[in-house]
Amino acid sequence: MRNEVGSMDEVVDYLLELTEHGAGLCPAGVDRTQWSRDVLAELAHAVELLEGAVERVSGRHNPVVARNAHILATTINAHRNLALARVPAPAVGTKGWTRRAG
Repeated sequence: MRNEVGSMDEVVDYLLELTEHGAGLCPAGVDRTQWSRDVLAELAHAVELLEGAVERVSGRHNPVVARNAHILATTINAHRNLALARVPAPAVGTKGWTRRAG
């Protein structure tokens, strides 16, 4: 199957490469953190696109697919924001954490 981004096999091959090599695929001379942030953002966007593709290929809307695609995309973005934050979060139990009065 061909589409504007290439064949589905190429997409699957790239995902397999990411699974096997991860950030090791970052090109030389490119900031690894920024590259990782960009790739994770693209993966989240791809999940959102998959929901639409599933609906159009199957000819039916499935709210479970839509909900789970949204949850996964949101989770990937949240992970990206936490894992690749420019300023490291303080460790639990350090002065950077405050407890709520309660």
